[in-house]
Formats: sequence, structure tokens, C-alpha cells
Amino acid sequence: MILFAIFMAAVIDTVTVDSLEILVDQGILHAPEDIAWSPRGGFWVADQGPARLHFFTTGGRRVDSFGNSGQGGIEFTDRIAVTDPGGQYIYVADTDASRLLKVTRNGVPVSELTLPEGLQAWSWKPRALASLPDGRVFVADEGSGGIVITDPFDGLRRLSGPGNEASGVLLASGLACDGSTLALGDEVGGEIRLLDLHGNELARVSVTGTPGRLTLRADGLGAVVDEEGHVVRLFQGTAWSGVVHPWVCPEAFEPSAVCFAGDGSLLVADRAGHRILRLALPEVP
Repeated sequence: MILFAIFMAAVIDTVTVDSLEILVDQGILHAPEDIAWSPRGGFWVADQGPARLHFFTTGGRRVDSFGNSGQGGIEFTDRIAVTDPGGQYIYVADTDASRLLKVTRNGVPVSELTLPEGLQAWSWKPRALASLPDGRVFVADEGSGGIVITDPFDGLRRLSGPGNEASGVLLASGLACDGSTLALGDEVGGEIRLLDLHGNELARVSVTGTPGRLTLRADGLGAVVDEEGHVVRLFQGTAWSGVVHPWVCPEAFEPSAVCFAGDGSLLVADRAGHRILRLALPEVP
């Protein structure tokens, strides 16, 4: 656990937070692509390039790593997403190989989830994942712009609702769930779609820039990576709450993924810095 030795701030509208904590420093990660909090405590990082998954404690100590570049088994291609419902399994999306894997917590592949026959027409590209402690896993499909869900009872099926038809009108870039609401990032439309857990649209949030990975907190606060502006934008419902970005930094900052930790702080994967940052947010109206 390392604190910034120089002054480094994050700006949220007119509120300045003057300390960022480096949970995972350079030397472990190559290019973190996704980050997911575990209900058991700790967090997963999907590392692009070496195509590995790492698990860290809440304090940033690595306790497990597995995966390699390739195709099949526990090998992955370039883009990876991960989610942890909190049970004995995690789920990994291997986007460019069109694979969704169920994996034990120590890296043993259990099964590859395939689409039911009626969904085979989709250009299946699982891009982003979100999950609930009851075992439900939501999958944003980059190929169709839709969402599918897998749960212990009904298996893998498509969610109904606006925006989920296999029409290619969306390019799904991020997905998050706070327990009652889904947030789906639309890279093409430049917006976030808020949906209920049945896939019915509730509202849309226009994004300045290009929405990427995103996360939701239990109180409704959301954070999304702006891949164009290289900042993290905060929103509450359909209203924007501010922008988080380094004000003074000795290195390039390129956020690639975000997730809220169990204590409400925001974890940010920094692709350019090869690290994971933790930011304690002030109260956001």
C-alpha cells in the first residue's frame, strides 16, 4: 500500500480530493482491462496482454493469479472481463474468442456457457459482466448490443426490453448493477441506459465523450470511464455529479475500468500507469 509522495489530486466539480492511494503499483500488471469487487472482500483484475486474472486483498496484496494468452481452457485472447457473485465460482468473458467461462476461484475452468439455440443468430461477443450475490450474472453482448442473463435456475437467456433486440444499434461497452438497476454503456450512442433487472429501460444518461467500463454503488452513485477524455465521470441517476482525474501526476493517466469497493471508495484501473488506484470520494450531491 503506497500513498502518493507528491501532490496528486482528483477534481470533482469544485471539490478537490488531494490524496490517491496506489493499491497495486507497477511491476505486477501489464495493462489492466477490467476490475471487479468480490463480495467476499478483495478484488479481481483482468490483465490485458498476458491475459491473466489476478486476485488482490482489500489492501492490494496479490494472493492468486492464473490464465495465459491463447484459446481454450484457461487461456484467453486480448480483451477480458470478470465478475464475482461471491460464491465458489467467478465468470470470465473472453470477448474476441466469443467465450463466457465459469471458473473456480483458484482458476479451474468448470464450464463454457453457450447460447441457447434461439440466440445463435447473435454475433456473440460478451464484452462486460455484472453479477448479484444470488448467482445471477448479466452479460453485455458487444455484437448485438443486448444483455443476456445466466442464473442457477433458468440458464442463459436474453433479457427482454427496449434496446436489447439483435439489431446492432448499440455497441455495449460497460455494464454494472447495484442490486435493482442495470447500467449499460453505449459506445456508439454516447450514453448510458438505465434498465430494471428484466431489461426494461428506465432512463438514459448522455455522456460527454465515449463511455467505457462503469460501476454502480448501492446508493445509486455511478462512475464511468470516458475513454476519449481519459477521465472518470460520476453520475447520480440521470444527473452528472462531476469528473475525477489527476490534476498533477508524474506519469500518463489512462483509466480503463472502475469499481466501487465494499467501503464505498472507488477503485480505478490505470492502463498507462500499470496500477490500481483507490480514491475516497467526498459526499456527492
